[in-house]
Amino acid sequence: MGRIWMPGGGGGADLDVITAEAKDVLAGKVIVDKDGNPLSGTMQTMSGGTYTPSTSQQRISCAEKKMTGDIIIPAFTLPSANVIKKGVTVDFYGKKVTGTFQGYVDDKLWIYNHGTWSNMTTPGFTSYKGHIAPVDSGGTITFTQNDTYRAGVTKSSINFSGYKYLKMNVYGQKQHYGATNVNASFIDNPSDSILQSSSKTALPDKAWTLVTIPLANVQKRAYLLVDFITIRGSSGETTVDSKINEIYLSKY
Repeated sequence: MGRIWMPGGGGGADLDVITAEAKDVLAGKVIVDKDGNPLSGTMQTMSGGTYTPSTSQQRISCAEKKMTGDIIIPAFTLPSANVIKKGVTVDFYGKKVTGTFQGYVDDKLWIYNHGTWSNMTTPGFTSYKGHIAPVDSGGTITFTQNDTYRAGVTKSSINFSGYKYLKMNVYGQKQHYGATNVNASFIDNPSDSILQSSSKTALPDKAWTLVTIPLANVQKRAYLLVDFITIRGSSGETTVDSKINEIYLSKY
């Protein structure tokens, strides 16, 4: 049994009661062991911090360390039931919300909607390689009848990534005057050659038609080039203006 001799009398301190080990004592601090020998601590300190929950488990190693601050786990806000599909239950760390939403979500990314441009740095069409520039007025984009080949390219690029289709609501001319086809192409720069061209779509008799163009090979930023080509039945036939009043991207 170890004892520490205490000057002035007494039997000294009983060291058998010591149970602390080096790992129990802060690094830089010294105590004595059961034999009265100096024992230097090895326990490290650890500061607190804020840890945000994620989709993966996180382990905060604090075993055999002295905390010098608090560990904070921020609170989270549960989504409202009205933004979750009806009948679907979402579990956030044991807190559950069952959805009540039964509505319709519009997947459209609008580019042009009856006079309003969206999702472009610089909105609008401009002339393509010297052809007459389309005119945006009164909620429609007009490609003038004075040019058999009528083309316009967007003034800035559009991000087509993540969308399956480009859709345009277009207006052409009557078939027995000849034919008017609409075509959409995708180019890297306003004066470049075509990156991908859709198949030409023949337009019906002076009616608005929703034209759908696949975007499978255009998952990137690109300029949109739209052109109308009129094939006259005879040299004396006239053409009508070609127009667009809606352009949008869709996932379905």
